[in-house]
Amino acid sequence: MSLLAQSESPGIFDNKVLDQWEVPFGEWVDQMVDWIKLNLKGVLNVIEWPFDFLFRNFVDGPGHYPWWQITDMPWVGVCAIVFVFGTLLRNIKVGGFVAGLLALCGLLGGEYWEETALTVGMIVVAVVLCAIIGIPIGILSGRIDGVWNSVRPVLDAMQVVHPFVYMLPVIFFFSLGLVPATMVTMVFAVPPLIRLTNLGIRQVPEDVVEASRAYGAPEWRVLADVQLPLARPAVMTGLNQTLLLSISMLGIAAIMGAGGLGLLVFRAVQNLDVAGGASAGLALYIVALVLDRISQSEDSDPENLFTRVRRAWAHRRDPEALLPQAAVIGAVAKTRGQPSPLSGSERRGLTIAAAGAIIAIIAVFLPWGHDSGKISGYSRLVDTGRWEYVEVDPVGSPGEVELQPASASPPAEHAAEIAQLENQRVAVMAAAGSEGLADDEAAAAVADLDDEIARLSNSLDGRDFNGLSASGGSFYGIAVLGFALLIIATSVNNLRRPGRGPRLFRSNGMLALAFGLLAAAVAYLWTPAARANASFSQGIGPWIAAVGAAIAVVGAVIWLRRAPYTALRPLRAGVSRGQIGVAAVVLALAVICGFSAWLFDVRVGAGIIPDPVAEAQIEALRQEAREDPSRSAELAQDISRIANEAKQTGKVITDGFVDTGTRYGYLAIGLAALGLGFALPASGVFGSEYRRRWRWNAVVASTGVALLVIPTVWIASSIRVADAQVNTGAGSFLCMIAGVLLVSSTASVLSEFDRTQEYVAVDEPEAVPEGETADIG
Repeated sequence: MSLLAQSESPGIFDNKVLDQWEVPFGEWVDQMVDWIKLNLKGVLNVIEWPFDFLFRNFVDGPGHYPWWQITDMPWVGVCAIVFVFGTLLRNIKVGGFVAGLLALCGLLGGEYWEETALTVGMIVVAVVLCAIIGIPIGILSGRIDGVWNSVRPVLDAMQVVHPFVYMLPVIFFFSLGLVPATMVTMVFAVPPLIRLTNLGIRQVPEDVVEASRAYGAPEWRVLADVQLPLARPAVMTGLNQTLLLSISMLGIAAIMGAGGLGLLVFRAVQNLDVAGGASAGLALYIVALVLDRISQSEDSDPENLFTRVRRAWAHRRDPEALLPQAAVIGAVAKTRGQPSPLSGSERRGLTIAAAGAIIAIIAVFLPWGHDSGKISGYSRLVDTGRWEYVEVDPVGSPGEVELQPASASPPAEHAAEIAQLENQRVAVMAAAGSEGLADDEAAAAVADLDDEIARLSNSLDGRDFNGLSASGGSFYGIAVLGFALLIIATSVNNLRRPGRGPRLFRSNGMLALAFGLLAAAVAYLWTPAARANASFSQGIGPWIAAVGAAIAVVGAVIWLRRAPYTALRPLRAGVSRGQIGVAAVVLALAVICGFSAWLFDVRVGAGIIPDPVAEAQIEALRQEAREDPSRSAELAQDISRIANEAKQTGKVITDGFVDTGTRYGYLAIGLAALGLGFALPASGVFGSEYRRRWRWNAVVASTGVALLVIPTVWIASSIRVADAQVNTGAGSFLCMIAGVLLVSSTASVLSEFDRTQEYVAVDEPEAVPEGETADIG
């Protein structure tokens, strides 16, 4: 238990232990929402503009009534337009059918027709904007694996998380009405379009694509003339599913003040109006049927609307199952031989990496800090060695300031001594009144007792902490230990069975592990001790861990350069602009995370004085008061004034650049800049030789792992010991996202490489002359 927590209770099997390991994800989102609302009003206006433009000019614009607005158009005109679109997109039979159905909504009454027109306009705007956003993203996802690897988890979250969750920030940014309701609808409805567009592009037979490239077609012609036409059925199915899911969101849109038929249904439910609910439900069904019949494909005509809506909901996570028949690309069976044996240089690289990992493991159990915690000092008062300044009135000296422990609970091993000293302090103060003890003598005695109580209250004084201790390396040391063990496992596995085992045990995986090991050690050394943590002194452990990590990196680089890896199939020709774009986005995220908060401290009730200059002034005045008791009242007022001016009020926000924080913003920007620089040769800017691109992609992925490790260990270490009112900031969360994006940008290349195979030669049987019998045996 000492590895995971310092508290004796609760235990690991107690549910209450989860409260001590709470990840402040909600706080991160809240911080980002507040910051966006205050600083990105222009960006929010740009996002809102296309929605506002379409609604104002084509659906329902307050104070703006052009004749082409659907809500101001005669019902006959709306039915005629629906007939034209139905005929052009399908056939005249379908056009007449849907126009006649829509006309039935008008027969329910004028109110129902107005809400029907508004509903049709709202759904059309949502689907059009979904198409504008979703189809290009789907195309990029289908052509660039790195984009798809980044987009896929976002799509999963958009479909799995309930709309009420992301409805809250949308309302916070854009208030209520048609525009925010349509935004929430799009978040829920656009994922099937992106997924099916991606699937349609990927299902185009590779031989067709390669043939077009072989005839000299540029990439834009390959996309426009080959991939998009063959992917059209999948794209149209995605549009149909987006439309159906948009219809299913009308109820939530009504709650957000959007109006439409969903509002009539909502009112009927509130008022228990059966007749109104039936009429609104019928109108809603007719609108859904009209839009579905216009957008659906010919092959699915026999299915009714309820079946299609049910299937759309059932396959939100796997919309490819909705395609009539997915094209199956046959794979050429590969005959695999034995992986090539290790060369001498490879063995040397593996041995060096394992030696560095062993050094790092030894370093974990050496002292990482003395007297207090380095990382824990940012989020736990007991590590700081600072004391709260409190106004008291001891022994007839009003206004005098004395020191009280910042932590309310003294260590258990000194509790008895502290209690005895407290009793002596009370006795001295009582004696001053009853036995005529001089004020200066009483004040000096009380001050001595206070200093001793403060010393005993610091439970960390005089102790050493190794890399696994919460006050030592914490999760920095745990990460060093974990990466080192994986490096040793990789070395042993490949020395025994080269080319076998998990993909993590490949040479590019070894480099990523070595970079992660180095990042954890360097991040600990890079972080300065908390400003008030004057008692902390650095141990030798992290320095040795950094040396071992550097040795492991050297060994991993040697193995990467010498390992005989080859591509399983040809890489995409030309420069991978998508990878460069992702690396540029990562750099932008790193800059943002540097200016964002890495630590939120709201422990204002503690009265902590963070300014070392103020601390020194107060201590000097206290010493002067002891030397000249006649001036104690005057000096006490000065001490109180300095202390009150120095006390912090409000949230203490520490970003990634300030000297009083971790300064991880500099590390994040440096790593992201390196990632962008490494992405240039990795993407083929300086040549398309396969092995060179593979090696540079391995370096890019390793840089991304380092970028991911730094905020991860910081968050975990802070959660492990943080006081109740201390949280890590959104900057660390954004840095994690940047690391994940940089790693995912290399997946399409790294997954295509494996160790070279050696095939056993098979002797073919000699030809037997006609009329003779082969000699068997």
